[in-house]
Amino acid sequence: MPNFSSLYNFFFYGGVVALILVYVALGAVLLRKKIMAYWRAFHALMYLALFVGVVHANLIRVDFQNLAIKLVFDGLFGAALVAFGLKRLQYYRLKTRIKKLAASKAQTKVETAKI
Repeated sequence: MPNFSSLYNFFFYGGVVALILVYVALGAVLLRKKIMAYWRAFHALMYLALFVGVVHANLIRVDFQNLAIKLVFDGLFGAALVAFGLKRLQYYRLKTRIKKLAASKAQTKVETAKI
């Protein structure tokens, strides 16, 4: 069970939480075709699970005693965050472009209706 007595304890014992999140996200991937409207939200839990897992591993320090392993895992976590940010930025730009295109088409229809 998650320990909510403090933020430190939550992340220190957060391995269980990370595993539960991974299992929920894995279930969403397996049920992707049945829950098309919601699978992206469940799949996004992987980023949360990765965050909780990496913070947990850094606090426990058992697996991260070797500096090379610590650098690799923390580097991969940083790369995952950058990829997530770039994906959100790409989605935002696409959404903005679609809105501008729709506004342009609406303006063209108004102009042709005046003629």
